[in-house]
Amino acid sequence: MEYERKGVTITWQIENVKCPPRQEMELYSPVFSVDVLDRTKWKLGIFLIPTTDIRLTIKREAEDDGPKDIGLHYDFSISALRGRSSTRKGTYSFKFQKDQSCPEIKMIGRHKCSISDNITIQCKIWRQRGSIPMNDHFFSRTRMRVERSIFVGVVEHFSDLRERERKTLKTVSSPTGEILMTVNLYLCDFLHPFFSNQLKIEIKPVDIQIERVYDFKLFILDSSGKKSRTVKLDRTSMYKSPETFTLHDVSKENLIEKAARYLPNDALSLHCEITVCAGKEYEKVERTEYETDSIVEVNKADFSNEVELLTRREGIPYDTKLQTATEAFSAHTDILSAQSPVFEAMFKTSMKETIKKCVQIDDVDAETLKRMLLFLYSATLEELEWKDAMELFFAADKYQILSLKSRCTVLLMKSLDLSNCCVLLLLADMHQEEDLKKAVQNFITRNDQKILYCDQWRDFEKTVPHLAIDYFRNRCLKSRLF
Repeated sequence: MEYERKGVTITWQIENVKCPPRQEMELYSPVFSVDVLDRTKWKLGIFLIPTTDIRLTIKREAEDDGPKDIGLHYDFSISALRGRSSTRKGTYSFKFQKDQSCPEIKMIGRHKCSISDNITIQCKIWRQRGSIPMNDHFFSRTRMRVERSIFVGVVEHFSDLRERERKTLKTVSSPTGEILMTVNLYLCDFLHPFFSNQLKIEIKPVDIQIERVYDFKLFILDSSGKKSRTVKLDRTSMYKSPETFTLHDVSKENLIEKAARYLPNDALSLHCEITVCAGKEYEKVERTEYETDSIVEVNKADFSNEVELLTRREGIPYDTKLQTATEAFSAHTDILSAQSPVFEAMFKTSMKETIKKCVQIDDVDAETLKRMLLFLYSATLEELEWKDAMELFFAADKYQILSLKSRCTVLLMKSLDLSNCCVLLLLADMHQEEDLKKAVQNFITRNDQKILYCDQWRDFEKTVPHLAIDYFRNRCLKSRLF
């Protein structure tokens, strides 16, 4: 079976991605050193190319302890689309020399999709010759620094505003006090007959040597202070020189005609939101796992003992609680945040979880939460029945604990049987877990006479026909003779 082949897996999460609409964006992952591949060093690369596609590559570092060249098989998968499952391409081969990248692999056509702010890339590597003694799994994260500014710009004496007269709505600064840009409003002049007296917004950077990606949203406020849905500007751009945006269908005369609604005391109020992507804020290989053919068994490991041990050893008091429907667990925000970006986001903001120092967990039962916390505190995972592993998989996915999700995936693969294959195929599709999905499909193919004619499969075809069709399509493509 393909998923049993020993290899190296790299999972790279990129957070707060802002895709410029007119310029290529290039990012590389943290460097990871792979002992089982002759101590070579690698990094993943992503290229977001405007209006065309997303491409991926893997690059070998110029300095490592490995041989002059090394031949590898590899494949990529990416989850980057809003509301869509992950995309996986076929297996490729390349002989890497030092400081060399493989040919870029086109993954997604950007003109056909909406890119998510959070992207997950997974790359699997195998030797072309020889074997790897154990599976390695690297988990890395890159977080782009995002600076947000929300303000209301007011243009007093709006009816007196003249052509080309600029009104500064806001001077936008970073948290460190660095002035990033000014936001100005002015009127088109008579030389533009189609846009005469229409409002224009100018984004003017202070430092033209630095390129930054930003989102800009603008709403005109009515006399009650509410955002007008009929007048809105929403743009994503890359700025290095001043950029201007026209508020179409909004002219000075039009606003004066509706002065009672939009110009109380002859003042125009504009609600502005600017989100600037200011480079990398964080990047790290957070965790490395070495998997063999068996999962290490833990005899009745107890979460409360682990927490008590940590508290006594480090003197770190509890600073939050996780409350399920039946039980509450004391925990430490630093430990939760270090391994889960979902918890990190909760505790970094002024959300109710931070204020009340309690996180309400409504869709994870107490026993599953205890297992998840045990893993976060001690990296241990006991042998589980497949239904328990499925519940833990759901929790790991919800809180984006990638290493736990990977371990649960291995458990579910090992527990595949005739009674649960349909359930696990649906689970894999819902959570975009391509490895598990491929493993289930292979299992069904090997046991097709027993599965495809049973009542369970017939119900599956009626309930989720797209998955049944997807299975037969993949099977047909694999069996074609070229």
